[in-house]
Parts: sequence; structure tokens; C-alpha cells
Amino acid sequence: MASYELIEQYVDRLRRDISWRQDGDAIVDEVADHLTTAVEHRVAAGTSAEVAQGEVLERFGDSGDLALEFATTRRGGVALPTQETRTAGAFAFVSAVLWVAATVGWVGAAALDKASGSWDTPEVVLFGVATLSLVAATATFVITMYGIGRRVGGLGVLGVVAVAIASLGVLASVMSWFLIGWQIPLAIGTALFAILVARTSIAPRLPIILMGSAWPSGLLVWGGLRLQEVGTPDQWGDYWIASGLGGLVGVTLTVAAMVTLGRWLTGEEAVLTSPLDVRQSTMQG
Repeated sequence: MASYELIEQYVDRLRRDISWRQDGDAIVDEVADHLTTAVEHRVAAGTSAEVAQGEVLERFGDSGDLALEFATTRRGGVALPTQETRTAGAFAFVSAVLWVAATVGWVGAAALDKASGSWDTPEVVLFGVATLSLVAATATFVITMYGIGRRVGGLGVLGVVAVAIASLGVLASVMSWFLIGWQIPLAIGTALFAILVARTSIAPRLPIILMGSAWPSGLLVWGGLRLQEVGTPDQWGDYWIASGLGGLVGVTLTVAAMVTLGRWLTGEEAVLTSPLDVRQSTMQG
């Protein structure tokens, strides 16, 4: 196959401008094949290679405009990695660490309480650390949700509702002992959010599924064990085997999702100086 310099330059620019898409290479290969075929038809008809390339590229349009078309979602938003979405990825890692810290604090406080039979200063301190960690974990979790929504080009009114419901879980997490009080809004908000994100086919599917199913799964485990009255209730009437295992399921799936989504968001290069970015800024201005 003949080498066409202008086509290769165009394809290289397009590959750079849509490198953030998971299917970017497939799109570029298809475009390159289409352009090359069109040029070869003109060359076969007697047109010089240089003139044929110019004609084909003029009809096809600027690579930046084409990349912007690929980035525009059905809702009219632009699905691009930015410094904002990379920052959200960093918050995902922070959230994962805080979920683990909250769990360690809870387990430590419960273990000391069981060993001593009283709720003294060490238990109170550990429980306080766990509560603060939980509030920070849920807050950074919601910030990550916001960043993912921006990354996929927006999720419309339902996306705002999903984040708002999950945010209620952040407020309720101040009462960390009221487990279902903060787990239920997190479960509803993230499940709805995950469904909306999965429909865009932009974010990696597995961690989004983990994110959306984490707290619904934890609540199902808690509910099943609670109905069976597994274990002995404590002095407050709580069945901590049910609460503990349900929380462990939720935390484990959430941490796995946050780490994977954090890698995805921070691993992408922010679109800042490409022709695509210039056009996006112009449109928004």
C-alpha cells in the first residue's frame, strides 16, 4: 500500500486528540482506512497523490473538529479527561485509604470494648477516628462521583439526583453508628449513578459495577443476617455480626472500585493544549 504523508499526519493528529477514548485506536484505524481508500480511488482516476490527499482531507474536515464530534455525548456534553477529572482520581485513592481507616477504627473500638467490657477513653478515641474517617471517606467518594460524571460528559438531571442522594449519606455519616442511615442513601445514589455511567460506555465497566453494587450488597448481607438473628446482640441490641459483615462487604467492594477508578482517571493525560481543547474553549465561551 502506498504511503500518503498528508493522510498519515492527519491520522496522527486524530490519534492524539482522541487518545482518551477506550476505542480510540479502532476509530483511528477505520478513519485511516476510509481516507486511504478515497485517495487511492482518485489516484487510480489520474489525480496526483498530493492533490488527491488535499481533496479528501478538505471534504473530511479538520481533525480537531472530528475529535470534538467523537467527544460530544448525546446530551451535548463533552467527554474529555481534564485536570479536574485527574484530581477526582486522586480523591478516589484518598477515599479508599479513608474507608480502610474507618474500618480499622471500628474493629479496634469493638475489640477493646469486648475485651474490657466497658466503653472507656481508648474505645471512644478509636470510634472518633473511625467516624471522622467515615465522613471524609464518603465526602471524597462523592467528589469522585462528580469527577466521573464530568469525565463522561455529564449525566443530566438524573446524574445530579444520584449525586445528591449519595451526598445525603455524607451528611448522615456523622452519625456513624446509625449504619443504615448513611448506607441506604449511599446505596441508592451510587446504584443509580453507576447505571447512568455504564450506559455511556466510556468508563471502565467492572469498577463502575463494583461501585454501584457495593452498598446495596452490604445492605443485603446485613438484612439477611439480621433477619436470621445471627450472633448475639450487644448491650444496645445491635447484631454486630450482621452489621460487621455487611459493612465489610460494602467497604471491600468500594475500595476495589475506588482504586481501579482512581487509576483510570489519573492515568489519562489531561486535554489542555490540543486543537480540540481550543475549539471546546471557544464553544463554551
